[in-house]
Amino acid sequence: EEGLMARPRTKVENKGLPKGWRKRGNSYRYQVPKAVLQLWDGKKEFTLGKTLPEAYRTWADRMELESSNVSATVNELFDRYLLEVVPKKSWSSQSANQRDIVRLRRVFGTMYLKNLTLSHIRDYIQAARSKYGDTPAYQLRQTLSHIMTMAVQWGYMDLKLPVTSIQVPRGGPRTRYLTDSEVRKILSVTDVTERTKMVKLYIRFKLMTGLRKIDILSIKLRDINEDGIYVQPSKTRKSSGKKMVFTWDDEGALRGLVDEILGLSP
Repeated sequence: EEGLMARPRTKVENKGLPKGWRKRGNSYRYQVPKAVLQLWDGKKEFTLGKTLPEAYRTWADRMELESSNVSATVNELFDRYLLEVVPKKSWSSQSANQRDIVRLRRVFGTMYLKNLTLSHIRDYIQAARSKYGDTPAYQLRQTLSHIMTMAVQWGYMDLKLPVTSIQVPRGGPRTRYLTDSEVRKILSVTDVTERTKMVKLYIRFKLMTGLRKIDILSIKLRDINEDGIYVQPSKTRKSSGKKMVFTWDDEGALRGLVDEILGLSP
């Protein structure tokens, strides 16, 4: 109807953050509930810090996390997990956990932990398989299983709900790969922004070295030497520890490509 405003969408940078948090400018802010204003210097919006680790530390200092609370909601458990567990994980795992918790909050967030049952979780996982597919549903199950483990460790629950007993196919590997003609089309894009330039350089480097994505993104400036590029493959890091060396070719193609990459904005 005319005069009614649409509900504002949640900004991408705020998804996965604890309840009441938001990214504003170059800092993370907390929208303080009226009932606890006195604990946050009377401010309705409290600046937690400019980086996530700094914000987590400020939050932890201000909040007294109760180790045993029979009236705790699932949202409170999610918040504590985001504060104490997620920051210790790799960047990719943090991103996956935040995405999963956004989805889990919609269904379980306002429930009391004491009322949460395995049947609730099983029904949700089956619905998630239909909505998101097997692999995302599998990841949701794994994330929730670890959250339940921490709930027992923190004293929110006496026994862990056996979430992993819910059968979810993990999903097989991809069976389709980019064709040579598709790669050529990507590399022929002429409307080059900084981002498309980065993607094209990444594809060229991958084609020239044959390295996996995780190994390419792990290369540091100190790995680029006079005789070539030294790479520690992730598959051998904890076993043989052997490194690979990509020596500069006589035509200078690899050296030239690396120089182009180094010319990108930091």
